[in-house]
Amino acid sequence: MIGNRNTALSSRWFDNNKYKNSGRILANNAYNFLKNIANAHSDTCIWTAPLSATNKSGIEITSFKGGFLSMNARATNEYQNRNACAYLVNRFENPIIQTYFRQYGLEVNEDLFALSELVQWLFRSAIRNGEPISLYIPSRRMRKLLEDWLNGRLMQNLKKAA
Repeated sequence: MIGNRNTALSSRWFDNNKYKNSGRILANNAYNFLKNIANAHSDTCIWTAPLSATNKSGIEITSFKGGFLSMNARATNEYQNRNACAYLVNRFENPIIQTYFRQYGLEVNEDLFALSELVQWLFRSAIRNGEPISLYIPSRRMRKLLEDWLNGRLMQNLKKAA
């Protein structure tokens, strides 16, 4: 990806005009995954990107518009039959909320926050019914967080970083 690999695909990254072309490339890659690798249709997939990216960067996955699910969707069973997932986000806590917590001496772990958001989103899909899913996560950071968590290494890595 273009830019800082740790922050690529974050909301701020999408808002940065110099990466506009990358939004189209990302949408094409997600389309390729959903259509050609996962063999998905609009009613069998879910995908997400920051809303600012869908508006400003023009991220739109043609033929899969009906599969868009907001990255912070909660309390919906509407997508529980979807087995192809594309998570086009590198999630970070809102800086205003971080500042608020810091005023009271609280620190939010960015990686745990990001992982919890990803897992919440994934559990809108068919995985909630114990069914397998195909998953595309182009953000290196988000992919590593999920892999480390699934392999039981996340807490070890967080302790080493502290």
